[in-house]
Amino acid sequence: MVNQRKRDIVTKLCQCFTDYKQCVVVAMDNVSTNQIHKARALLRAGDNKGEMIIGKNTLIKKALKFKTQKPDPASEDYEDHKQWTQDTKLEALLPLMRLNVGLVFSEAPYMELRKLIEAEKIKMPARTGVLAPCDVIIEAGPTGIEVGKIDLFHKLNISCKTVRSAIEVVKPVQIITRGQKVTEGAVRMCKVLAIIPFEYSLTFQQVYLDGVILDQNIIEMDMDLVLDAFKRNAAALTHVSLGANIPNALSVPHFIATAFKSCLAIGEASGYSFKQLEDAKNASANVVTVVETCTAKEVKKEAVKEEEVEEASEDMDMGGMFD
Repeated sequence: MVNQRKRDIVTKLCQCFTDYKQCVVVAMDNVSTNQIHKARALLRAGDNKGEMIIGKNTLIKKALKFKTQKPDPASEDYEDHKQWTQDTKLEALLPLMRLNVGLVFSEAPYMELRKLIEAEKIKMPARTGVLAPCDVIIEAGPTGIEVGKIDLFHKLNISCKTVRSAIEVVKPVQIITRGQKVTEGAVRMCKVLAIIPFEYSLTFQQVYLDGVILDQNIIEMDMDLVLDAFKRNAAALTHVSLGANIPNALSVPHFIATAFKSCLAIGEASGYSFKQLEDAKNASANVVTVVETCTAKEVKKEAVKEEEVEEASEDMDMGGMFD
């Protein structure tokens, strides 16, 4: 590598691969320079400071080669290569280095990182042949478009009618589908209706986490769903462990609680007293007292309400007599 700038990029990449266990592959399509600058500023300002490196895929692959393969003394890059220790887990990143991508290095949780990086968006009109980042649906209702352009609606199989010399869409129709190429007719329709449908940002594609690759389906998964699934599986494992009498981190607390209840029951039945039993009795007595107090208050309130109702009924009867 003769070019010093390229050598610096590869060196920085190797250093980041050494320092960070987490690396995010972000898509760079239709992203402005301003968005990149803001993302870098956010990474430097956070508690978990990070780096964002954008370079050609050949340079990223070169850095990965330095970090995954032993140096070859016959290679022209031997002097640069030999200073780095190898980590074969980084080989998982090699298949991801295609198309227009950048790398974000940070130890911040990737869900928090994603909110920061993807927050900066730029609106763009639809272009023919571009892969759509989202669905575009024309809702039912008046469009304000003159009747002379109704042929364009017919070409896209959009049910419409004319109302007061203007076109009105009869029912919603999807003209662009996420992940598919945008057609020329859809582009013309967006221009006619003054729709700017797409928003572009630095998009998380995959996350490398200490040798494990998390794809976009996992990245976009709602954390509440993950926690609910974890709780359900933990509960199921706890039931199985208790039923099979297998001690583990989930079942042992229940075993201890059951044994403690048995000790309390034996002490109460045999008349043998110990501190924990006395504490349990006192706590139970306090609970009973509180419940009785609350019950008495509720009964008193009900009695007062009944008296008020009876008095109101008597007043109404007297009023009827005078009428």
